[in-house]
Amino acid sequence: EVEHGEVSVVAGSDHRTVSTGLAMVVESGKPLGEPSQGMMRPDVTNLSKSSVNGEVNLHWSPISDASAYRAQLVYAADTYLVLLDQKVTEPKLAWNNISPGLYKIRLRSVDSKGLEGLNAELPFVVQGALAAPLSNSPVDGATLPNNTPWIAWSRVDEANSYTLQVAKDATFKTGVQEFSHLVNNYHKYSESLPAGDYYWRVLSVSPKQVKSPFGEVRTFKIND
Repeated sequence: EVEHGEVSVVAGSDHRTVSTGLAMVVESGKPLGEPSQGMMRPDVTNLSKSSVNGEVNLHWSPISDASAYRAQLVYAADTYLVLLDQKVTEPKLAWNNISPGLYKIRLRSVDSKGLEGLNAELPFVVQGALAAPLSNSPVDGATLPNNTPWIAWSRVDEANSYTLQVAKDATFKTGVQEFSHLVNNYHKYSESLPAGDYYWRVLSVSPKQVKSPFGEVRTFKIND
């Protein structure tokens, strides 16, 4: 397949010119075929560019005349070193146990003759384990001035929601309240909490519903 310019192909007295955007398969001992339009690149415009926990899960729009797709993983800084090379029959990809780092993912369409099209390249960042939020407020051991507290924690870039647990004991077995699918990095109680000691912790949740461990446990007290 010719990406720029043109290529002359000669076999004995037979000759073909393959121009930009055209492709042909050349096999030893067989007559030259006619150049044909090269395969479309897969569309990577709206694909995710990062993941956590060493996972790569992509699903792109199918190409009507593609019989398969070629997927390759290369380092962003050394695109000649192919780390993974896989041919898939469906327009989706699932890789696991990828070391954290900066990569490029190459995707190519493959036609029924095995001719592969031009690369579509997707810059991709593989993160390590999803981080837990840092507990911010109330400060550990605080006695609160009211019984409808604000609880706040740090944002985690790779998270799209959080789960907060509040309990009456440090093992989170007594009086546990759980607030999930929190998109903001805080929670405001709308109903009054009874007087007493409380323990709280938060975890992060990724867009793929991967959960981090819970962060540090903190306490606060509400007086009578």
